[in-house]
Amino acid sequence: MAALRAHPPSPLAPWAEIVPDVPYPMTVDELHALPDDRWTYELVQGVLVRMLLSSGRASSIGYRLGARLGTYVEDNGLGVITGEQGGYCLDPAHPRDTEVAPDVAFVRADPLSWLLMVSVQRNV
Repeated sequence: MAALRAHPPSPLAPWAEIVPDVPYPMTVDELHALPDDRWTYELVQGVLVRMLLSSGRASSIGYRLGARLGTYVEDNGLGVITGEQGGYCLDPAHPRDTEVAPDVAFVRADPLSWLLMVSVQRNV
C-alpha cells in the first residue's frame, strides 16, 4: 500500500494519508456526504484521511479477532463488538470533528458508551 500513497504518513493519522485540496476543517456531516469511491475515509480532528480497502488477510484477521472477542464479551455481558462499518466519535467534546471506523471495536455495556457510536446516534 505504501506505493499507492500520494503523500507521506502524518502523525495525525499514521494509518492513513491526508486528503489534499479539501477545505478544512471538515465536519462529520461533510464526511457522510462524500461520494463512494475506492477509498475508505475517516475524519480526524477535522482533517479528512483516506485508506485503501483492507486486504483479504487483514479482513480475515479482523473477523477472527471480532468473533473471539464477541463470544467472550457476550458470554460475560460486557457490551458489544462491532465490525469495520461502525463509525465512532472518540472525542465527545468535539463530536463533529472526528469519526473513525476501526476494523473491530468494543463498546462496553454502559449506556453512555453508545453515545460514542456515531452510527447509533444517527439512527436514534
